Amino acid sequence: MSNQRRNLSIYVAEKEIRPKNESQGTKPWWHAFLILMDETQDSGVNGQVVQELHFNNDSHRFAEPEVIEKDRSFQWLKSLELLPCLGGREEDILLLWNHVLDMAQAVDCQGVEYGEEFQHSPEAVNCRKMVLCALDAMGQDKPTYIEFCIAVAGLKAETDFTYPVFSFERANQISLEGARAEFDRLSSYFDHE
Repeated sequence: MSNQRRNLSIYVAEKEIRPKNESQGTKPWWHAFLILMDETQDSGVNGQVVQELHFNNDSHRFAEPEVIEKDRSFQWLKSLELLPCLGGREEDILLLWNHVLDMAQAVDCQGVEYGEEFQHSPEAVNCRKMVLCALDAMGQDKPTYIEFCIAVAGLKAETDFTYPVFSFERANQISLEGARAEFDRLSSYFDHE
């Protein structure tokens, strides 16, 4: 990361996933995930994806958080449905994103189980339910997200997983440099994936 302060935004994304062989009866589904975007106006590179946070299904039906480092332009995002959640100064948004990365580590460690028919069932824990958990952890408005959702899978799911709601009051004691160092530390947890 450069020393220049950036304007960051967090988006919820939904992307249609088409199976490789639809003739075998597998229907397409919508995958939900989070995006951290650098939207600094004066950088000359407006709309760069910094990271994506996915909650994939591992081979044993457990949520498997995956952080993908990106350097993609906003053009790539046109293939997605996007809902802006929050945007602002790097020192604020990065603290919030770090909180969500920490939550993703907890998901990985606790073994949150996905439900039967997780790709299509409203009652099944899946990526969309985990995005709802992340929105809870950020203290964000879930009804707006629920209205935005293209698919209903996971919207009525129940899970025992909870995570503390982010507090700017506690986080205000962390400097921008400290937040950047924490971002690097938290991101490195997912490098082994």
